[in-house]
Amino acid sequence: LINNDLIPKVGCYGGLGASGDLPQNGRVLSVLRQLPGTKIWSETGFIDASQALKSKGFKPLILAPKAGLGLVNGDNFSTAAAFHLTRETLFALLTQAVAGAMMFEMTLATNRSLHPLIYKIRKHQGQEEVASLYLNLIQDSQYIRNEMKELLPSVDGRKVQDVYSIRCLSQFFGVSWERVKWAMDTVEINANSASDNPLWTTDDTRLEGEKPGQWVSGGNFIAEYMVEVMDALRKTITQIVKVNDRHMSKLIDPHENNGLTPNLSYKDAISQCTFKGIQAQAGMFEVYSTFLSMPISTLFGVHEQNNQDITSHAMTSGLIGRENLQVCWLSLAQLMIALAQAVDLREGSSKLSSKTKKIYDFVRQDIEFAKTEKPLGPEIELIASKLQTIEFRNLLVEEVLS
Repeated sequence: LINNDLIPKVGCYGGLGASGDLPQNGRVLSVLRQLPGTKIWSETGFIDASQALKSKGFKPLILAPKAGLGLVNGDNFSTAAAFHLTRETLFALLTQAVAGAMMFEMTLATNRSLHPLIYKIRKHQGQEEVASLYLNLIQDSQYIRNEMKELLPSVDGRKVQDVYSIRCLSQFFGVSWERVKWAMDTVEINANSASDNPLWTTDDTRLEGEKPGQWVSGGNFIAEYMVEVMDALRKTITQIVKVNDRHMSKLIDPHENNGLTPNLSYKDAISQCTFKGIQAQAGMFEVYSTFLSMPISTLFGVHEQNNQDITSHAMTSGLIGRENLQVCWLSLAQLMIALAQAVDLREGSSKLSSKTKKIYDFVRQDIEFAKTEKPLGPEIELIASKLQTIEFRNLLVEEVLS
């Protein structure tokens, strides 16, 4: 179907993630059978599936014995949802890393919290990788306190230690990076496996003394691995949103931001409340995202006359994950706009690291410095959409993180 640009209309809801993604696969099978009411997506919208398939030379599928069950009894939709969520969470983490590096710069933080001693005495691989990533991103910045090899004299009015949301970033997100790697491995196994039931033994799969052609009833169709992946990733997404909220709160507070103006306001702004509403919105994002991080894998009931008495509901976790991602992109977008504002309120982009300056320039392609109070919603939505484009991701991977 896909090779012939025939995209079936498939519903999101109804699947239990056990005995396969039956509603979704059933819709695809109904399209192949060209049943009444089935639809195919075209350039002009949804059209009758029978009409679309016949125009490509397809005849209605006639099912052989067990073929119907074999075509619907799999967790492939859950696997696809988990793959999508894994990829997007990876890019959200990469984007957060750059925003986190800019937070080091805009709060004039020390780089000593990334000293190798810290991760050498607690050998979590993710923690070490995240610390190395931040160091790479800020290595030539003129804003940070470069204390990697020698402590500098303390500055009056500044805290001796940075707050946890900056000082502990490598510990906080190290486990998230390890979680994404685990998710990648788990989804790859699932995507390259069979989830049909029942199965029949062959010469190379039968036990010694067992005849080939014997049927085996199992449960590879239960998408438990996929729901665990997506439940875990939704938690990581929420942790990004929470850190963004803390960073926004610190940026706008003159008691915490080491010399920036109240609410990141220009000196001539009337109310001095330019980013005040955005910080409040960050709090809403945090609460909503926290709700969207609740586990699904423990919520199953009993279904199908007590037969399906344990189920995964993996697609449900995927649907909630999709919503949580949108909150995350908005959260990252508004933080990046605020960071660009902070750069201009300090001494400009020339003192940024060569890595983070590229992100500043990316934001400034579309968003101007806010000299007056104004609605920022459209600008946040624009940057959130651009963060999801291949152009931004190429910039991120090939130029910023390389």
